[in-house]
Amino acid sequence: MATASPVRTILSALGKSDLPAYEREELEAEIESIIFRASLVRIVTEMDDETLEAWRALIERDAEEEEFVAFLKTHMPAAAQIGADTARELADDILAAQHN
Repeated sequence: MATASPVRTILSALGKSDLPAYEREELEAEIESIIFRASLVRIVTEMDDETLEAWRALIERDAEEEEFVAFLKTHMPAAAQIGADTARELADDILAAQHN
């Protein structure tokens, strides 16, 4: 049996699963943005000083998205797992709050 994605779990916990498709997609995009930002904070806090300086250099020169992705794959191979963990933890926290 497939497990629901954290975004779908969050929508369900918020009682928003039955929204019209366009509204649900907008809310999903907003949730994904929150997860992305939270994941990025966690990733950056785990960078050593040298990696953080290189990351800042990418930001300062307004690098393309592909460069950021390549950088993370090279310098922070756990970034994808951090993102997945962040999404799951957010969904778990919302579900736990529903039961309190």
